[in-house]
Amino acid sequence: MNPAQITPELIRAAIYPVQQLMPYPTAERKTAAVLMPLLLRDNTWQVMYIKRTSHNGTHQGQVAFPGGGYEPEDQDMTATMYREVYEEVGLTEGRIELLGRLDYRFTTSSKYNIIPFVGVIDSLENLTLSDLEVERLLIIPLTWLADAGNYVEEWMHDELGQPVMTFRYHPFQGEILWGITASMTQNFISLVNRIQ
Repeated sequence: MNPAQITPELIRAAIYPVQQLMPYPTAERKTAAVLMPLLLRDNTWQVMYIKRTSHNGTHQGQVAFPGGGYEPEDQDMTATMYREVYEEVGLTEGRIELLGRLDYRFTTSSKYNIIPFVGVIDSLENLTLSDLEVERLLIIPLTWLADAGNYVEEWMHDELGQPVMTFRYHPFQGEILWGITASMTQNFISLVNRIQ
């Protein structure tokens, strides 16, 4: 990955376009949307993650992208993503340049269909973290995330017993990125690498 060549236009070309996506819950699964927030700071692309609090929700204490579950008042899954991102970190829609989305993901433990969106945020200033949901922010350079020396591939089994490859990163500032969020991160990196 050559980070100097990465632009919002290149990212748009690498990932799926934004379109009106409706939730697709099943009897076993709910639908959620998350944002992979990118930030260009000091000429370096960085990715913003949240660490969830240890006292609320299904993914307690995990490093994740901001986002959450669809609510009936949401017009579509983009609206779900904007609402959840605002609730968790205080980023308004006007501060996010939405570029597209990644492949859908399915969690095995919490039974969610997840739509991951990708967007460039204007800055880290004036963010308001939800005391209930977010313990802290974790900002990781994209070059570090793309370096194969910083993660390992692991095999696990989904709820049907099928083998699924996942990723576990080495600690960054004392936190470990793993599971579905690490897989979404790797999906982004592989899509961008394909057209560089």
